[in-house]
Amino acid sequence: MDTSDAQYDTTRRQYAPTELEDFLSQFGIRMIQEAMTAAVPSTWERRADTLDSCRPKQGDFAGKATPVELETRDLKLAEQAEACRLHATFLRAYPDVLAETIAADVRTLQEERGLPSGNPF
Repeated sequence: MDTSDAQYDTTRRQYAPTELEDFLSQFGIRMIQEAMTAAVPSTWERRADTLDSCRPKQGDFAGKATPVELETRDLKLAEQAEACRLHATFLRAYPDVLAETIAADVRTLQEERGLPSGNPF
């Protein structure tokens, strides 16, 4: 494959002002979507389940890892999974506070970007 400079332009792309505004609006909306996803307890429970499934098990191929390294990794993954479950519990205990905070952030973005009020998604 030819990788000469003629084929691959390495200069930065220049955005027109309207393109940049559209990009930033979409970026802001995506950030709020991510925040809303992170505020759902089931997200943290799935993450905990994933961490638990990654813990070393009897019969797994361990490569060159020593038993001490495997035990350390197991403890770390168990601790991280427990932290995710505690986070999910916290989110269930205080849903109104989080919902109000996210709603305020959405309203602020709508006002700053001149977006119509209501659900931006």
